[in-house]
This record gives sequence, C-alpha cells and structure tokens, in this order.
Amino acid sequence: MALSQHKIPIITGKNDVPTTSELEPNHPNGSFTTAKYNALIDELEGLNIPSTTDDLSEGNTNKYYSDTLARLAISVSGNGSYDSATGEINISNANQSVDHISLTNTSGNVDTYTIWGDAGETINIGTFTVTNGTDGANGADGQDGIDGQNGVDGQGIVATTVTDNLNGTHTVEFFTDIAKTQKVGEVILNDGVSPTVSVLTQASYDALGTYDANTFYVING
Repeated sequence: MALSQHKIPIITGKNDVPTTSELEPNHPNGSFTTAKYNALIDELEGLNIPSTTDDLSEGNTNKYYSDTLARLAISVSGNGSYDSATGEINISNANQSVDHISLTNTSGNVDTYTIWGDAGETINIGTFTVTNGTDGANGADGQDGIDGQNGVDGQGIVATTVTDNLNGTHTVEFFTDIAKTQKVGEVILNDGVSPTVSVLTQASYDALGTYDANTFYVING
C-alpha cells in the first residue's frame, strides 16, 4: 500500500481550509495537525521509502535467505562429502564395521588411536585421543627378607674299612660314623703302588663315573 493512501482526507465545503491554530479548526478534518501529517506523508512519499521487504534490495552483510546461500555456507571435512548444488551430505563409512584400532601417534602424554575398517588399514573410520596420567612417585623400599637357615655342617671321615679283593687290589671305604652306616666314598688300591690323593665334593665324585685305581679320593663336603 502506498504511503499516500494513509493520508487523512480533508472534507471539502464550507470552512475546509485548515486554520493555523491547533485549538480552533474550521473543520474536524481540517486542523493544523492534519495538514502537517498529510505534508509529512507527501515528504516520505518523495523519498521513495518502500513499505514491504519486497521493495528492499539485498545488502552486502544482511542477506535474504535462499537455498543457494544456505548451501554455500555449509562445508564437510573428514570422512564425508557435501554437494552444494543439492544440499546433500554424505558420511563415508557410516555403516562400516570396526576391524581393529591401532596407536598411530604419540605427542607428549597424548596418544592418538585410529579406528580401521579393514586389516590392511585402508578404510579410516575415525580417530580418538587418550591423555595419559603422569607417573606416580616410587614407593619406599621394602624391608630386607629374613636370612635363610645355615646348612648342615659337613661330617669328617671317622671310620674306614679295607677289603682284600684277592686280585692284587684292596678296596678302602670311608664312613662318617663309627657304626659305618654313612658311606661317603671308596677307593681301590693296587698292591705295591702308592696312590695319589684327590679331594672332591660328593657331587664331583658322583659325576666322575669311572675312577682311577691309583687315586685316593677324599670327599670334602
């Protein structure tokens, strides 16, 4: 609607000329205020001020809505694509199942893990990060353990037996008790040959397997 259509009509006829005083109109619609209002309407009409948004041109900052402008304001990054012509957004791998997750980067105390959709790690579904806590302080040293018990003291040879083998040799047996029940070794001596002496542990003596008839073996421990 044009602004001129909002003017207050002045009824023509007797005393239709507006007065110069607001308090003494010659006609109900012929007051000074009415005349000033209608003059203002004429002035605004001359400025070509529009009365609807259809008459307003679009500026550089404040834009009217349109599908084209709205679609140009949208962008997609990462595992997706966007068609600005249709406004369609496609999320890649949206229905892809997870094959495995692997650690792909470490920066400071932040680890980055990648979610893969295949064993060959060609389908990247996404990533996430894990912030690790700082290492705790070392605890106090524990108390030393109790010393183990001392081993049983070794026993010396307190008794021997000599047996003539009737073949030119004698067997000498060594015992650690008078009753001769705890035998710790023996040696076979050739008659008329002086033996040598070899001091061995019981384990070393047992490990020999074969013994020199001219050696006198002493078990020590």
